[in-house]
Amino acid sequence: MSTTIIVPQCHHRKDNGIRCGSPALRGRDFCYFHDRQRRDHPTRRPRTNTRYRDIMQFRALDNRQAIHDALIDTVNRMMRNEIEAKDATALIYALQTAIQNL
Repeated sequence: MSTTIIVPQCHHRKDNGIRCGSPALRGRDFCYFHDRQRRDHPTRRPRTNTRYRDIMQFRALDNRQAIHDALIDTVNRMMRNEIEAKDATALIYALQTAIQNL
């Protein structure tokens, strides 16, 4: 008598649309790597008084989606007055350079 065990798969989708093949953590929707990546993302951390301590903790800016996400994060931080407009302008310029280099 064989028993089939169903192991839930990580819900993370890669940039090409393919789903991560790793098993999800027990009681979670993501594997160890992606669960930790989402938990450590700067927008999910409590705000600290240290000036811009986590501002540059974007994921790797190696594709259009990552650069777009960093741009949205920068604009959102500026709108919430977490960063000054001049600093956001410098970041947006850097992201514009990154997209041109792709």
